[in-house]
Amino acid sequence: MTNKLKSLICSLLILTFGCNSIYSQNSHLVFKGIPLNGDPAVIYSKLVKKGFYQSTNKDYTVEGTFIIPQAEIEILRTYGSNNNYGVEISYTLPTKWGMEATRDTLIDYIQKTYKAVWAGGYGKDGYEVLQYITPDKNKGIFILHHPSSYEGDGRTKFPISLAILDKSNFMKYVVSEIPHLDFLGISINGFIDSFQKKLANKGIFIDSQNNRYAEKGVRIFKGSFYGYKDCEIKVLYNEKNNIVFRVDVIIKDFPETNDNVMGTIVHQLTTHYKQANLKSIKRWSSDHASCEIMASRENGEISEDILGKVTISGLNFTHHVIVSFWDDFNWTRNY
Repeated sequence: MTNKLKSLICSLLILTFGCNSIYSQNSHLVFKGIPLNGDPAVIYSKLVKKGFYQSTNKDYTVEGTFIIPQAEIEILRTYGSNNNYGVEISYTLPTKWGMEATRDTLIDYIQKTYKAVWAGGYGKDGYEVLQYITPDKNKGIFILHHPSSYEGDGRTKFPISLAILDKSNFMKYVVSEIPHLDFLGISINGFIDSFQKKLANKGIFIDSQNNRYAEKGVRIFKGSFYGYKDCEIKVLYNEKNNIVFRVDVIIKDFPETNDNVMGTIVHQLTTHYKQANLKSIKRWSSDHASCEIMASRENGEISEDILGKVTISGLNFTHHVIVSFWDDFNWTRNY
């Protein structure tokens, strides 16, 4: 399961349940009589005993017939703590009709087995995510996901998957391990009061004069940024749950041209995030640039998952440069 899909699922869960009672269940969801909790290797061995066989392509994955033949079942686990939080059942169908029929069959299965009820979804350009939940809302989440078709072996293929997730373990382990963009080494995540304390440790403090006029969901600080002193630093957060999702830095009153300042910022970003993690820095014009920061995989390789983006804007008429840091997950989740 990619971080993109994990993030989208988390966003749907926040919209559905809010931020309360995340870990309020006493029992765990069951798949094929096996609780979705604990050591993934134990769950794997139990599935093998039930007649599934080991996949030759993936770890912690079995293959066999689940409702229909040629199912691939991955035991989902966190890479840091190695905790199980569910299973993902995947199929690749040769026709769109076959994919849609499989989707309907899977929906029928979770409705009959778990009494699952519709809880929302997301769809765009052939990419669809459908969400179902158990009636008590706190036990299970079911995500039907079918991305766009693709070409393989000279034929069009239609993938579809069903993720059966234990809500408690998913929220407890997966959300905590999703990586975030950082600002000066501080993860753009968590509550605004905690973020403020971390800024203070770096010599960045509340600008009491300007903060009194700040809009709701914004706190204004003052401090140094990449060698530029007395910068105005705005931290944006969701006023409902107080989660930080963006930081804006306004650099003022510098002797160089805006273009020179932007060049310095681009160099600092390249140094801080490492060249490999920068997808690209686009200079749209002499006074605007942006870049996407990519996540690293567990083995150190660069993934296709986006941590966030940084935009740099030079306002010549005011002789200001604005640098904005957007955490991809929290921006999607909170705004």
